Amino acid sequence: MHIFELVFRDAAGLHTRPAARLVLLAREYAASVRICAGERSADARQLVALMKLGVGSGDTLTIHVDGPDETAAVTALRALFDELNAVA
Repeated sequence: MHIFELVFRDAAGLHTRPAARLVLLAREYAASVRICAGERSADARQLVALMKLGVGSGDTLTIHVDGPDETAAVTALRALFDELNAVA
């Protein structure tokens, strides 16, 4: 299992467009991807669950990745979050 943290910096928070990109990416891997924001958590393959997290700009996210291709999934997730945070 890989676990990493990051600060989400998009001024609009985790709104539909970046959440949908995250869902599509998570679905490319066999590894499970869980996003935690404080006490709340969601399966990264479920758009509605991600939206219910209510992630805002500056929130710290903890990402748990577990499965046969977790290393590749972590690399791809880090790249996506770097891209999303660069736009902020």
